[in-house]
Amino acid sequence: MQACKASWRFLLCLVLWQGAVAAPDSPFPLRVSGSRLLDAQGADFRIVGDAPWTLLVALTVPEADEYLAARQAAGFNTILVELVEPFFSGPRNRNGDAPFVDGDFSRPVDAYFRHVTTVLDLAEKRGFLVLLAPAYIGWQCGEQGLCQRLLKTPEPVLEGYGRYVGTLLARYPNLVWVHGGDADANRYGALARVEAVYRGINAVAPGGLHTAHCSRNFSAVDCYDRPWLNLNSTYSECEQTPARVLKDRERKPVLPSVYIEGRYEEEKATDLCLRSQLWWSYLGGPVGHVFGNKRIWRFEKDWRAALDTPGARAMTVASRLLARLRKAEQQVTAAALADTPLTLHRWSTGWSRLREPAYPLGLAWSEVLDSDAEIPVARSATVTIAYLPYLTRFGYGHPGDTLCWVDPRTGAIAPAAVIAGEIRSPDAADWLFVAEKTAGICAGTVL
Repeated sequence: MQACKASWRFLLCLVLWQGAVAAPDSPFPLRVSGSRLLDAQGADFRIVGDAPWTLLVALTVPEADEYLAARQAAGFNTILVELVEPFFSGPRNRNGDAPFVDGDFSRPVDAYFRHVTTVLDLAEKRGFLVLLAPAYIGWQCGEQGLCQRLLKTPEPVLEGYGRYVGTLLARYPNLVWVHGGDADANRYGALARVEAVYRGINAVAPGGLHTAHCSRNFSAVDCYDRPWLNLNSTYSECEQTPARVLKDRERKPVLPSVYIEGRYEEEKATDLCLRSQLWWSYLGGPVGHVFGNKRIWRFEKDWRAALDTPGARAMTVASRLLARLRKAEQQVTAAALADTPLTLHRWSTGWSRLREPAYPLGLAWSEVLDSDAEIPVARSATVTIAYLPYLTRFGYGHPGDTLCWVDPRTGAIAPAAVIAGEIRSPDAADWLFVAEKTAGICAGTVL
């Protein structure tokens, strides 16, 4: 390694020495096949994600491992982070290292990026997919991102920066590059700069997965419909989630899409909103969901207390249900409600909702008017799963199947009763309905 004293040579030798080789049982690297995201063994990979955006600057290495261990134990398998964070907790990391000398992209500070690789090593060891934003531009191209600095930097310099980070991180098989960042770069004249960073990365680490992060209620293909985009992302909010998910599911040409951001916990989101975003992500067509909590993504002083919240526990329920499906070798795919054995009883549902004091009049009668958009449903040859955000009454057309309710808050399982040919939600809260032949989702009392 003595010949590798210079920064570029050191990084190149490091790549050649370690190689981008995953462990034999690792799910990485991932690849795209139509609308599916597949692991190294060819099985579907479902993203159970968290958004610790500022992880690489806000925490020490032991704290980062504490965070990763907690999320791993809770069933998460993906994190969404910024490589450089210029505003919240940054730009210096907890060691006091800045990413660049005087903010110059052509002068990266090796100590900063060594800290990055140390944390990424921990993430790889614990089996996390890392959605990594190499140059987060920020909302409205403002001070919270790198947009203005990108605009002032020549494209060749940014391409060199891309080569630097691409060379540094080429050995990690568990990365997906996330370009843009909370904005449409083209709207602010920054698309060429974003693509310069991409070109640098791709020149030294070709064949990787690349997605993008646009502004709210716009998907990656709305803003970054470029040849390099091979994984779409859905960015929405509580009310718009069904429409955005369905639009991305029906796009041509087909791309897999991850629900990369909705409303975050403790930021304008009810618990019902969080669970609705989550289950539309797992049943409505995306390849996964990235959850967010304010105290986690900013790593506020009490971030440890935010590791166990209603939103996080809902993600654990989802992770356990997905694990049961994997064990049963059942890959459910999104379906139109009309193509399933479920038959909504609209008038009885409307009447039942009307009697619930927690429901406003409009919600009570939404079932009568048009409820299909409320309910995501996915199925395989032997199992059907539907998420019912509100009290619903319906029939089920396969009488031989095992039927159960799964509480999306706790994972508790209870039999679903058919009374006079009708099934009714257990109460006015949201529930998961499962009908199966052999999958084993309904076995036991808790997932």
